[in-house]
Order: sequence, then structure tokens, then C-alpha cells
Amino acid sequence: MNIRGARLKATAAASDLHRKLNLRSEIREGLRPIDVYKAIIDLDVPLLFRPLEGVLGVYLSSPEKGILISSSDALNPARQRYTAAHELGHLCMGHGNSVDDAQNIDDQESLHRAETAPTDVPIFEAEAEMFASEFLMPKALILSTCKKMGLNKAGIMNPKNVYQLALRLGTSYQATCYALRSNELVSFQALNRLTQFTPKQIKQECIDEGTSIEHPHSDVILLDKTDHGRQLLLKPGDQVIMSLPEHTSGGFQWTVPDISPLVHWLDDKRSGASPEGVFGSPVLRHLTFTGESKVDLLLTECRSWGNREYINQFAINVDFRGREEGLPRVAREAL
Repeated sequence: MNIRGARLKATAAASDLHRKLNLRSEIREGLRPIDVYKAIIDLDVPLLFRPLEGVLGVYLSSPEKGILISSSDALNPARQRYTAAHELGHLCMGHGNSVDDAQNIDDQESLHRAETAPTDVPIFEAEAEMFASEFLMPKALILSTCKKMGLNKAGIMNPKNVYQLALRLGTSYQATCYALRSNELVSFQALNRLTQFTPKQIKQECIDEGTSIEHPHSDVILLDKTDHGRQLLLKPGDQVIMSLPEHTSGGFQWTVPDISPLVHWLDDKRSGASPEGVFGSPVLRHLTFTGESKVDLLLTECRSWGNREYINQFAINVDFRGREEGLPRVAREAL
């Protein structure tokens, strides 16, 4: 297999589709995961989610084009999205019918196998896998997201930062590590170090000592003021921790909207009191919440008296609904 040729072909196909679907401005903005399900629907290709025994995804090229993705309980949203992007790769690269099981498509290992042992991976599977990575995590999107997160080249060597990057991209930690390497943003040595860590090890560092995560598969995403306007694809039980500067010395504080039961507020505290001799510097307000549905959240930093003028706003859209079943939600919502 000519692995370089396969990568160039997959990268060109993914870039062409980004252009065709007018995603380039969205990629440069770096505030949302690429919506692979909407991409499939916009190409007028039927997409369906069904429980599949031992199969992650199916691409049909004839007699009619179609994509089927497993809705198994074992699949998380990131894995479903990656599988859909893999099947989309078969479509965009002109492959024939394909049934992909866990041995043929694995966002943690197949890219590594394709590059280190190319004879173990059929060429059409390697192309589809590389397409999936490039479509969901193009270099421009990785760089724009890293820029908003304030991450430089040294920053993406930190597993905690890569984990947070993955949550913003809507991809798995391992897939994100390999995408960093395939885009030459980290070395092979750095990739090997990063993949020695698991999300389970990393996520505990993202919450305060003594605080537990409800479920071992739950994720914890840390947001700050640079995430204003961000859209997130999470799952029930995931925790969102917002750390926002609050100008309490001027009488300003963040108003927390009461939108229960859409949002379950778990914690509300402040840290970083003004150092001695520094008057008026903001503290950090840490707000933690979870949910089970789609939430549009708008916080306003304002005074609690007078005309309640505000000096800052922070808005995010969080979809806690998790994995897809039946028709994709984007199709149902369009009906």
C-alpha cells in the first residue's frame, strides 16, 4: 500500500467536501464540532442508526446509496461520529459496499496500523479511516480551536489539554492524538507519550480533589471566557465546569439562569481573591452543571441593583443527548 498516496487522496476528498458544504468559515472560527450527520444528509444520502450485532457501520453503494450506524449502548457519541465519517469516506472516495466491524474500523488503532503495518489494512479501509480523521479534525480546525484555548506547541504535549481539545472537537482522546500526529503537530515520540494516558486517568485531574464523577464513562470539560459561543456535543452525566472572571469589587456578578430541569447545577464557588495590594482585580467564578437534553445557556455579568447594566455575557450551546438512535436528530428537527 502507498500510505502517502492514500493520505493525500483522503485529505483532498475531505477538503473538497468541506468546500462543497461551505464549512471553511466554520472551521476557521473553531467553535463547534463538524456536523458529520448533517453533511451526509446534505449529500442526499439516507442515514439510519440501528442496534447492530458486532458491526459498527455499513456503507451501501448499490443499488441505492445509504449509511447505517450502530446505536449499541457500548458506543459513545464520539465513536458514532467517527464511524459515520468513516462510512462517509467510503462514499466520497468511490468505494463499493462496506461492512465495518470493530476490527476494520477503530478510531484508536486503525490509523496507527495503517501507517506502521500497511499490509494489515485494506487500502479502501485505510483511505476511509484517513478521510474520517481529516474530515472531523482538519488541521485548520485543530489550530483554530487550539488558538482559542491558548495552546501553543508545548501545550498540546499535555494529555489534559489534548483531552479538552478532543471534547471541543467531538472526537475521542485517542483519535485526537493520532490526528495531531498525522497533521505533524506532534512527533511520534510525543504521540507515544500521549497515548500512554487514558481519559479515565486524565479526567480526575479536571475536577477538584474529593469530587467524584457519577459514571466512569462521563467526561469533564473545562470552559473559560474564550469559549463564548461554543457548541458542545456531550452525553448524559458529563460535567461542564465554567471558570469566568467576576468583577465583584465593582458590584458585578454572573447571573445563573434557572432553567431546570434542563440544567442540573452541581457547584458554584469562587477562587483567586485579589492579591494583597491589588484592588479591583476579578475573582474566578466556577460554575459546574450537567444535563440530559439540549441546552442554550446565557450568563450575564451585571450589577444586582440599579438598571442592572451588564459588562459581559457568556453563551454556550450544549447537547447532552448523547448517542443517536433511529433517524438522526438533525433530520428529525428539520421535519
